[in-house]
Amino acid sequence: MLAMFIRGEVPIVASDHAPHADWEKDKPYDEAPPGIVGLETTAPLLLTLWRRGFTDLGTVMRAIQERPAKFLGFNMGIRQGSCADLTIVNTKARHRIEPERFRTKAKFSPFKGFEVDVAVVATILHGKLAYLSEEHIDDTTRKLLENSLPH
Repeated sequence: MLAMFIRGEVPIVASDHAPHADWEKDKPYDEAPPGIVGLETTAPLLLTLWRRGFTDLGTVMRAIQERPAKFLGFNMGIRQGSCADLTIVNTKARHRIEPERFRTKAKFSPFKGFEVDVAVVATILHGKLAYLSEEHIDDTTRKLLENSLPH
């Protein structure tokens, strides 16, 4: 699957955010709810493939932004006078995935301890700040957000 993604053969990558608590996942296999949380890891993991030269940025962005938006019928692009829906990333924020620090109730991941090169800094939804990572934001981005978003 990874090789197919790198070649651009995976049209859409999406995360089904259905978090489960540890006690739910500790049940026997056939009783435990399926899946893992990928909301906080999908973009950093795939963008790390780009940063490390395994694929190009276009391949990543088409799979996690462009094609999903088109499939769901969302308007794309940033236009003056319209509410922004976007994610800001720091492409030089090397860090380890630490599930115990996730904001979701699911505090586990098969990527625990994996080092990534990119961090999501902020998410803006309908023109309002929905998420901010104090750990990975730089001063320039902080000032931009403070001056651009309604208070």
